[in-house]
Amino acid sequence: MRTHLAVPLMALILWPAAAVGLDQTGLRPPPATQTWEAAVVAGCRVMPDGEPSDCLKTRTDAAVALYAEGRVDRLVFTGGIGTHGDSEGIVAARRALAAGVDPAHITVETRSTSTLENARHAAQRLDAETIVVVTDAYHTHRAQRAFAQHFDEVAAVGVRSPPKTRWKGALREVVAISWHLLKGDY
Repeated sequence: MRTHLAVPLMALILWPAAAVGLDQTGLRPPPATQTWEAAVVAGCRVMPDGEPSDCLKTRTDAAVALYAEGRVDRLVFTGGIGTHGDSEGIVAARRALAAGVDPAHITVETRSTSTLENARHAAQRLDAETIVVVTDAYHTHRAQRAFAQHFDEVAAVGVRSPPKTRWKGALREVVAISWHLLKGDY
């Protein structure tokens, strides 16, 4: 094989392998007895009809479950306005309210457009030392690192979205992690 073809071929092989690895290792249920002051839901896309995407639904529902189990006292929904409708944070908060979460236990952050901004803006809105970030499994590694810059103790709970969305997101996540490592963000 020619040397100039080896590098692109290796990249094409390693990229999906890294995506699968992120998705598999990031699928973490919360430790059975662990509690936190808050669960922070990483923002995700809102659909054209204003409803949460499947990813945002899954993340929100997992955080609501932690709240219902008494494992967190507060839910924080992050995410600004994307292409459609209200902000990701507001759309997720509506879903939590519809599930019966007390509005006094919800904080909404509506300005962030990235994981780093999710973390920074959540920290500005939340006086807490221990949090759990709820996001897709493939995203837990980067999210935990971003939030650890602002909170003393950060855990991550990885959830699974539908396969098509999950694989596309995992492939994109490999690029995002590489980019942030090159920039020295973490």
